Amino acid sequence: MTRLTRLILLVSLGLNLGLGWAVLRSVRSEPPRPPLDGRDGRERPAPDDTASWHRMMERRVDRLASLLDLEPEQAARMQQLQKSNAPLVRAQRERIEAARQRVRDVADAEATEVIRGALAGLRHAQGELDSLTQEFLLQEFTVLNPEQRARYLELLPLDPWRSGRSGGPGGPGGPGGREGPSGRSGNRRHREE
Repeated sequence: MTRLTRLILLVSLGLNLGLGWAVLRSVRSEPPRPPLDGRDGRERPAPDDTASWHRMMERRVDRLASLLDLEPEQAARMQQLQKSNAPLVRAQRERIEAARQRVRDVADAEATEVIRGALAGLRHAQGELDSLTQEFLLQEFTVLNPEQRARYLELLPLDPWRSGRSGGPGGPGGPGGREGPSGRSGNRRHREE
């Protein structure tokens, strides 16, 4: 093998190694894609995974106990409320998932009334979950003193557009919103004036 052939082979090998390295590096640095279920990477245990649900609920109560400075009796009562309410919430989540599946199943339907009916069923199931969680929140309030209730309310995303969190439609800086952090109105009409 001549020197020229060796040189060409070494250059070719170097280029191939460099290309391989660049491909591997770009594959690893690719940002993770958001999940298709809209949870933005937040993982929730499956409704039928009871052990995981219990662990998640225990972590929630532990976090609340820490953030709200709960007395041991209060934490125990919150844990008791969690355990008694969890089966109802899980059952409602299963109904919501069934309603979501129904929407997926009829998405290709020609008749809009079929799709509209499936969406109404989903809205109804979600509304029932909202009512349940509201009732459970009121039950938790009976355990807390007024200062703890105020702190608890600060933790809840009751109004994400006014709570200092990033804005959304109508939120700070968003379309139709009040003034955002830049001091400009998010409403297009106001920007043009």
